[in-house]
Amino acid sequence: MGVAIGYSVSYMFYVNQVRTLSERIGELESRIKNLEMIVRAAGIGKGLSLGTIVFYDAEPPNASVRRPPEYSEGEDVWMQIEALGVSYVKVNNEYRVDLEWSIQIFDEFGIRLYEEKIEYSKSFPDKPEKITFKTKVSLDKPPLTNPGVYIVVILAYDRNSLQVAITANEYFVKPPIIPP
Repeated sequence: MGVAIGYSVSYMFYVNQVRTLSERIGELESRIKNLEMIVRAAGIGKGLSLGTIVFYDAEPPNASVRRPPEYSEGEDVWMQIEALGVSYVKVNNEYRVDLEWSIQIFDEFGIRLYEEKIEYSKSFPDKPEKITFKTKVSLDKPPLTNPGVYIVVILAYDRNSLQVAITANEYFVKPPIIPP
């Protein structure tokens, strides 16, 4: 009889624990829904997007697209990307855009070899539909001159809407041609 009472008490304890945990899960699910509504209302995480990183042989737009994006030591890797859904603030009848661009280059093993942050603040007379960003990286010193595959990751942070978008693409560095 004592064992049965012990099991009964244990059972009631676990039933209460399950009930308490179920109530807590319900409360947390409700909080998550409220936070998701706040994020949607603030416009965070929607709207900003980045196109594909396009590689060029010189400074765009007066350049040719590199297909495939192959480079040699000493060349400049020119790249351009478009940001859509960028937020703006109207100041003195102009539309001000404030972005922070982050460019990172990784080798094929995921080791970061290069990083640069670029501030972009510009006013436009009309609402901008897209922002075109271009930059270059010079292949003038190791390890960026080593033959192989390199992954470029570009992140855009919109300071007006607190949105973030990210994209990546790859280019190749050819081995030097050694005469026979």
